[in-house]
Amino acid sequence: MRWRRHFVFPSRDLPSKLDSLADRMMYRLAYRNFTDHDALVVNHSITGGSSNVGVRWYEIRNPNAATPTLFQQGTFAPDSNFRWMGSIGMDKVGNIAMVTASRELV
Repeated sequence: MRWRRHFVFPSRDLPSKLDSLADRMMYRLAYRNFTDHDALVVNHSITGGSSNVGVRWYEIRNPNAATPTLFQQGTFAPDSNFRWMGSIGMDKVGNIAMVTASRELV
């Protein structure tokens, strides 16, 4: 999957198209302070080719260090539905949860 500045996709109920807002991070950088490290989680929309939009997410460890670390990352695009406007968070033990807006085009 590759990232594009904008990805506009059709809406079956509206004459205008919807912008995935892929040129910006969504909602917020969620911060957690653990005893042995700090962590940030964030996400943004990406294109899944010409047929769908997915959400890419990242966990960044020790963001205040001289060299922050990209600890893990992933892409959520399990099918041909369009997904955008993700929101991600982390609980006190490090579990990550993310929700997205989704639209199936028929």
